[in-house]
Amino acid sequence: MDPLAKKYPHQSTYVFAANNPIYLIDIEGKGAEPPKKTNIYILLPFSEKASRYADNTIKENNNNPKTNFYVIKAESLADANKQLNDYLGDIKADNIVITGHGPGGAEDHSMINTGKVKIRPDALSYYNGYKDGKIPSKDELMKWGGLSKELVDEIEALKDIGNHIKDRGSLVITSCGGANDNRFGDYITKIIDSKIFLYLNSDNSQIQYENNMIKLNGSIRNRKPIDGWLRYHKENDPVEKTVKVNTVKVNKVIMNNNDTSKPAIQEDNNDN
Repeated sequence: MDPLAKKYPHQSTYVFAANNPIYLIDIEGKGAEPPKKTNIYILLPFSEKASRYADNTIKENNNNPKTNFYVIKAESLADANKQLNDYLGDIKADNIVITGHGPGGAEDHSMINTGKVKIRPDALSYYNGYKDGKIPSKDELMKWGGLSKELVDEIEALKDIGNHIKDRGSLVITSCGGANDNRFGDYITKIIDSKIFLYLNSDNSQIQYENNMIKLNGSIRNRKPIDGWLRYHKENDPVEKTVKVNTVKVNKVIMNNNDTSKPAIQEDNNDN
């Protein structure tokens, strides 16, 4: 006797995955559900307008088998990390995009405003080259680094989110001016154990929609990018026995949300 027969009286006990095995899965026989999407779009809304956009984006994507991204609306990186773990569990993400505010393309420093705190390179520096290269504990960061608990929690969440991405996957952070201080991308790449591709923008990010292709342009108002995006990638140096971070300039980053047969994160180096 099927133990879930009473829950699904409208279905025969002889059908698999609600008679829709092309789209639904039911590995343990506990109920059919869509497969997990492994491209994640994290939205940190800072206004009512941004919050409404996040709600609409969730409706358009999360239960739509024709789109690539699962959308998370979060109050902070710690909240986003919890939702990410609740959704994917032990499954690794292919790509994660985080929308958060930065200083803007005109300023010479870099940061991520997560809604709770501002993560800057100086705070991340305590994770690199500290006590013979060992990453300090939370207590050490607060005691010796003078970092607040909220800031440490957000950095740890950023680190965990990055580690939820498989090797050679992508983490895109849309904060304007995120790549202005090259230490920022270097530090973030190093604190993440996975060998991911990290994308940060040197200019003001503009999210532009064309047929469900989301272009993360290098500047606002459709101007040509001044400096564009930088791609960071961690590699081991076998000679010096250290980890180095390589950087490559990229014009635009595109979120492909409408063709599941192609990569969800694409580079566009055209000048248009």
